[in-house]
Amino acid sequence: MRELQEIRQAFAAAADLFPGANEMAFDSAAEIYRAGLAAMGVSTTGIHPSGLKPVFDEVRRSRFVNGAPHVATDSTTSKSLAERFPHLANAV
Repeated sequence: MRELQEIRQAFAAAADLFPGANEMAFDSAAEIYRAGLAAMGVSTTGIHPSGLKPVFDEVRRSRFVNGAPHVATDSTTSKSLAERFPHLANAV
């Protein structure tokens, strides 16, 4: 029964990470989350296998908002085009 639970967890992890993951071979859900975190550039050194899913969930949540990449902005991006490039006002 434990093996069946581990297989279900692995398939759930694969579905979280890669929509077409049925073609990939991993031995556990932890390996799948580790691969996903590595693909996102996150080091998993020192993370216990049971902690990989929560880390993955948090990284994914922080990088994507409503399915779209989350991009940080600051006050400089709120300036108008004319304010950022005043010389363009006379170019037209």
